[in-house]
Amino acid sequence: MLDTLLADSTGVYSPPNRPVTIRHLMTHTSGIPYGDIGDPRFAKLYAKQGVADLFPIDGRSTRDNASRMARTGLAHDPGERWTYGLGLDVLVAVIEVASGRPYAEFLRTELLDPLGMDHTHFVLPEDQRDHLLEVFEPDSDGSWKPHQHPAYTTEYPTREEWPLCSGGAGLTSTAMDYARFLQMVLDRGAIPGGRLLEEATIDTILADHAPGLVDGDWYQGLAFGVRKEPEGQGRFFWGGYFNTQGYGDPATGELALLMKQTYGARNDSTSSAFSALLGR
Repeated sequence: MLDTLLADSTGVYSPPNRPVTIRHLMTHTSGIPYGDIGDPRFAKLYAKQGVADLFPIDGRSTRDNASRMARTGLAHDPGERWTYGLGLDVLVAVIEVASGRPYAEFLRTELLDPLGMDHTHFVLPEDQRDHLLEVFEPDSDGSWKPHQHPAYTTEYPTREEWPLCSGGAGLTSTAMDYARFLQMVLDRGAIPGGRLLEEATIDTILADHAPGLVDGDWYQGLAFGVRKEPEGQGRFFWGGYFNTQGYGDPATGELALLMKQTYGARNDSTSSAFSALLGR
C-alpha cells in the first residue's frame, strides 16, 4: 500500500491488511485507482511504470498492462474505501488466466453472441468502421472540436495491432446492442430462446457489495450502481467515459439510453435529466 510518493515518482509502501479479492476488483474497493481521472499520485506512478490508464495505446497485452500495474501498489487497504479505478482491468487478466482465452474471445462467446450484440467490439470489423462517430470536446469559443488527449488516441477501435482489452473502458457499441444487455438484466437473466444468467445471479449483481463505502443516494453492485430509496429505489445505472448513460428500472420494466461522444463538457445536466425520465 502506498504511504508516500517521493519526488522521483517512486513510492514508500507498507503491506496491505488483506489480499485483493475478485469482489474487491468488481466493486472498485481494491485500492487500484485510475490515474488520469483519479489519484494524481498514481498518475505519476503509472507514467513511470508505463501503465496504460484508460485505452489501448500500443501493442501490449492486457496481462502485460496488469503486470506493470502491479509495480505501483495500492492506494489503500482492499475493502477500506470505494475508489473508482482499474480493478476491472486486473479482473480481465484474471479471466484470461482462468478461462485460457483472450478476453475479447471470452466476452464474445459468453455474453455478446448469446445476446445478439453483433455491433459491440473492442476492435471494429472493417464493415462497421464507417459507423464510428468522432469524439468531440468543447472549444474555447463555445463550439465543438475533435477531442485530442496527450495519453491516447480515439482511433483505438480501429487498431487491430493493439490487443489490450480493458475491463472498464474501450468497448464500442450501439444503442440497440446496449439495450439488449440492459433488457437481459431487466428480464432477470432470460434472453430470447433461453436463459443467460440465473435469476439469483441477477439478484446478486444488483445487491449492495460495498455497504457504507459509497456516499450519496446509490450503492455499488457487481456491475452497476443501484439507486437507494426513496426515489428510484432499485434502478440500476452506469456511464461511459465519453458520456454514454444507461439505466434500467426493475419496478417498471423500463430502460433508457443516452449515447454521446463528448469529452470535457462541464455543467452537462443531460445525465440527471435523462435518469429522471424513468421516474416520470
